[in-house]
Amino acid sequence: MNNFNFTVLEGNLVRDPEVKTIGDKTLCKLVIASNRQYTKKDGTKVDEANFFDVAMWGKLGETCSKYLKKGSRVLVSGNLCKDIWKTAEGETKSNTYINAKEVNFLNGGNKL
Repeated sequence: MNNFNFTVLEGNLVRDPEVKTIGDKTLCKLVIASNRQYTKKDGTKVDEANFFDVAMWGKLGETCSKYLKKGSRVLVSGNLCKDIWKTAEGETKSNTYINAKEVNFLNGGNKL
């Protein structure tokens, strides 16, 4: 049985897309900064940025790599994923990212 796993994120690219070809598929990786504001109990306003990795495969990845650049504003939806691996030194590493299924260009572009 599949469980529900759906993530939506709006933010700006912190650098240009990174593109790789793996086999016959294109992988496009993005890092998005998503800002939030909140107020502490003492009334102090806090601005906070969170950074999220995003991966897109195939045609979606090709299109995003062609039209997006550092600073582009996007709305991404997809599944939250976690990779775990061991380094050559035996250290366990992990990365949590969004596997994007849809990307909306918010700087005047279209939904992909």
